[in-house]
Amino acid sequence: MNTEKINNSFTYIAQSDKPVFIMLMGLPLSGKSTIIQNAFIQYGDKNKKPIIESTKQITFMNAIIIGLAQLVAAIFPGTSRSGSTIVGSIGIGISRETAAKFTF
Repeated sequence: MNTEKINNSFTYIAQSDKPVFIMLMGLPLSGKSTIIQNAFIQYGDKNKKPIIESTKQITFMNAIIIGLAQLVAAIFPGTSRSGSTIVGSIGIGISRETAAKFTF
């Protein structure tokens, strides 16, 4: 990677009035997908009350939906499979802790 290009983009970021947008534009795809997954996890934590609190409560249909969420990682290179699984789990109402246990 060209270090001059990186240094110039950091200078541009520091002088910009929209630093977050420009920083995202300079990130590789894996960095962008990690930030997006984290945003979904934070949104789910704040706005969705977990319905499922134990791995024993996860049904076959829940597992299928979580598996489909993993397809995001297959379609978009650089996306974390575990992150996709946790995002999908939180999206269907599984608690964060249970989602992490189920993922790993």
